[in-house]
Amino acid sequence: MTSELTAAGIPVVLCNAEPAGKLREHLIEYEHGITKRIQHVVELGHRRSAVLPVPRQPHRSDHQEGSGVWAHGPRIEAGLCFGENYRVDAGASAVRKFVRVPKLPTVIFCGNDLIAMGAMSALEESGVRVPEDVSVIGIDDIFFAFLARPPLTTISVPREQLGVKAFESLDRMLNLKRHKGSNYMLETDLVVRKSTAPVRRLSLKINS
Repeated sequence: MTSELTAAGIPVVLCNAEPAGKLREHLIEYEHGITKRIQHVVELGHRRSAVLPVPRQPHRSDHQEGSGVWAHGPRIEAGLCFGENYRVDAGASAVRKFVRVPKLPTVIFCGNDLIAMGAMSALEESGVRVPEDVSVIGIDDIFFAFLARPPLTTISVPREQLGVKAFESLDRMLNLKRHKGSNYMLETDLVVRKSTAPVRRLSLKINS
């Protein structure tokens, strides 16, 4: 579809899609925020993690989390990894699989905030407290993240800035005779709320 539009001379702006080519693309730089959330949990004493990734997101690399989790500061054990879909039920269903795990992870890295909220809901149903027993961290800082109970620690994505840059690029392309593509990278950051806390020293098991 985008190739048809560009072939017809219609300027196109994409956010976090394929390389620009003749398009203007705005990429979200997740690495900075991911690095900060890894450092955050290391400082809280966490060493055993689980990763609930978002599938099929080329610019939100879960290998950054998987390799980076235990590459920063004191070693964190290689985490369990469950990836299903983007929705709240993905986090909930993944947490229910932890029943089969001898030791409960002390921190869960989630691929987005919806997954994180689903994970927190399933933990609560199983009698596991967040963050006293398990810490949970999301990505996106959606509007409902601070309304979650507890409010969700997450990586903020500059959506307003992304929108402004997209319209500025579109306006620039409309005023140019040649619609040459280019990329713009927007940085993320960590927002610390109450879903993360220092690790408990006692091992926990989820109630089946």
